[in-house]
Amino acid sequence: MHTDRSSRLHDLFTDSRVLVCASMLMAVLVVGSHTAQRSQVVYISEEGGSRAVLSSQQPGAYHQNKQLLERQGIILREKDNLQVTRKSGCAQLLIQRAIQIPITCDGSQLTATLEAGTTARQALAACGITLGGQDMLSLPLDTVLHQGDSLQLQRVEERQQVETTVLPAPVQNVYTSVLPQGQVLVRQYGSEGAQQTITDIRYVDGQETQRTTGTPQLLYQPTPQIQLVGQPGAAVSELDFDDLQLDENGVPRNYSRVQRGAKTTGYSVRPGQGTASGRAPVPGIVAVDPRKIPYGTRMYIRSADGQFVYGCAIAGETGTAMTEGRVDLDLLYGSYQESCYHGVRAVDIYFLD
Repeated sequence: MHTDRSSRLHDLFTDSRVLVCASMLMAVLVVGSHTAQRSQVVYISEEGGSRAVLSSQQPGAYHQNKQLLERQGIILREKDNLQVTRKSGCAQLLIQRAIQIPITCDGSQLTATLEAGTTARQALAACGITLGGQDMLSLPLDTVLHQGDSLQLQRVEERQQVETTVLPAPVQNVYTSVLPQGQVLVRQYGSEGAQQTITDIRYVDGQETQRTTGTPQLLYQPTPQIQLVGQPGAAVSELDFDDLQLDENGVPRNYSRVQRGAKTTGYSVRPGQGTASGRAPVPGIVAVDPRKIPYGTRMYIRSADGQFVYGCAIAGETGTAMTEGRVDLDLLYGSYQESCYHGVRAVDIYFLD
């Protein structure tokens, strides 16, 4: 009886072990089946190529995708770009690696880490580099950069150099026999003028590369200085008669009469002053007694020795000294100083009419 009981216990223990093993096997099969159902193919693509991996983790948020890649030994670095797409019903992770772009600017070089697809314009902005209106870049601003590219920025500055040049007053010598030989008398003081020249200068990275000088522009005209220079035989008058002919001694060849040793003085007029005859008051107009010498009478006046020559003259003014007979003629000069140099002189008057 004891033997039968032991046999029954042994059979019961054996049946229990079989049942436990069967249960464990069933659990393994269920878990394995469930895991197989959750796994899927994920394509991973980057510049070196692409590969397919079996993953139980669905691509999702960035940190999940990063973990998925790290399990495959793929590390994402700064500025790497990761895109998730679908390919034939499967997830695809597309990795675009960041690019290293050397940038030379303002005398220094830096290396910028940029996302793939960045343009030259975006690269400068990312580095805080401002592009001036005249600056030159080695690549067009809209160029999409790739690994191996580089950017060289040259600063261009255009300046203007303005130079003002003084123009000296020109000197005009007027020779006259009323002054002693070689003596100088300023009739009109001159003034300096000025002109301006603009030069456009182009600098590239601080070095001059081009210089263009424009045409000088006159700011204001210089005023000539008119000075009288004493020279024997030089005529004072500004008038000229086309039909007048002089011989080798400076005496008119044709004249109606001559008055020798005539007494003359000199005078000048104020600006805007006219004459009794209505003629413009210029050297060559002489004051007369119109009762003796009518207005408009043409004359040629010189000293007997020819050292002093007043020259061509026209009767066009009168005065008390002439009408009272104290002098024969009063000769007009361009300035008061010249008339003073004339003083009282004896001359020969050749009447041409």
